[in-house]
Amino acid sequence: MKTEAEALATLCLTQKGLIKNGFFETLQKVVEFWYQDHEERDWCINHTMVTERNEIRPPFIPDATRFKWGYLGEGEERIKMPCIELWEIEKTNPLTQAKIDKIEGYLVDIWDDLDYPDFEVWTANSRGRGVDRVFSMFEDICGVKVDYNHD
Repeated sequence: MKTEAEALATLCLTQKGLIKNGFFETLQKVVEFWYQDHEERDWCINHTMVTERNEIRPPFIPDATRFKWGYLGEGEERIKMPCIELWEIEKTNPLTQAKIDKIEGYLVDIWDDLDYPDFEVWTANSRGRGVDRVFSMFEDICGVKVDYNHD
């Protein structure tokens, strides 16, 4: 039987870009995207990542995170949209409905606007395989489909 670290290592081989834990490191990429053209870019990034850190801290620590880009809409209406994937390896702490509800509650309370990134919750089994998306903020809460299958 693999340890959680071994399962994560296996998962990282098939899911490029995963970072162990890494919530704030991944969120930093989104915040930099939000403020890329802002005249006070550095202040805004610092304010979000330092001053508001406790407010935006999730009530759980994901086993891994990953950043990816997607698009909302079609044609000229397409909008580039960041997404943060939260990953759980179901070994000693399975992803129960109560934990899913806790994650969903956090996302709805803190990130309930399309100006924010999409969040997806993914699971993998104790061998780092059996990958399954169990929740998408935009799709399951907002009813919006994001295209992540692009060049």
